[in-house]
Amino acid sequence: MLWKLLAAFLVVVTVIHTADCIKCHNCTSHTSTKCAKIDSGDTSTLIECGKPGAFCRKTVQTLVDSGETRITRHCGFIKFEKYDGDYCMTSNTNFKKELSCQCFTEACNGSNGVKAISALVLIIFAVVIR
Repeated sequence: MLWKLLAAFLVVVTVIHTADCIKCHNCTSHTSTKCAKIDSGDTSTLIECGKPGAFCRKTVQTLVDSGETRITRHCGFIKFEKYDGDYCMTSNTNFKKELSCQCFTEACNGSNGVKAISALVLIIFAVVIR
């Protein structure tokens, strides 16, 4: 009887832990060319973020001087201020241009997952500047 209770407890804990933790792609194109474009269904770069409330992030940086573009995909733990849902934010400095997106579904920071968010940001930007 004790073994059945222990087994049931372990199943419940595993299911709860799995439900609370999202899996995201984790890589950088600076050290792995594969990270630049991840095909849908490719799970080789997926990791479990390990903390409830985590989300996925994809950042595209273009270095101004060299023109080099670096793509980083990883778990995120601090959301953009004022934005709880899927959202992309751009920033520019003298040495880099950056597009950083946050998303909240499994493996959403792959090549296709963030394109829809980026397209939405560009459409909104185009409407606003009209």
